[in-house]
Amino acid sequence: MKNDKKIFNLALRVLNSLDLFVSGIIIAAMFVTVMLQVLTRIMPIRALSWTNEMGELLLMCLIWIGISAAVKSNNHIGFDLFVSRLSKTGKKWMGVVNMGLFMVYLIILGYLTWGTMQLHLRRPVVTPMLQIHMYWVRMPMVVGCVLGVIQLLLKEYRIITGRERMYESSVHLGE
Repeated sequence: MKNDKKIFNLALRVLNSLDLFVSGIIIAAMFVTVMLQVLTRIMPIRALSWTNEMGELLLMCLIWIGISAAVKSNNHIGFDLFVSRLSKTGKKWMGVVNMGLFMVYLIILGYLTWGTMQLHLRRPVVTPMLQIHMYWVRMPMVVGCVLGVIQLLLKEYRIITGRERMYESSVHLGE
């Protein structure tokens, strides 16, 4: 029983840092791609036409993977103006409802995207320059939705059990 809890805690720690690790790799790849694009345009050699498309695809990946990182640090979209006037208990339950609605949105979006991906498997469509199958182009949306739902579930658990307070972002705008 004790071993199971250790394995579970290890899995949670891995999941908790997976989005940041993958985001770092994506940012490094974006940097290299953009630098290649800039260098080939200013040098007297033929520009690499695929770098623009690759940059766009990497940006899309970063956005969808970033959902779970934003949920973790409480930097996702919320309505702090209204909620800031509530009591601590009101904030807690408003946060749980807010995260529940966001979770429903991510589940629906992930499900619909998964359906679109199944259509792409039956009818092969590829990107113009890189010839990447659209199934793989849509994959970051599903992964981002799944990671976002996992982070929302973990966050709701921590808030309900009192291990974390809602609406206390690590980044405060206007300070």
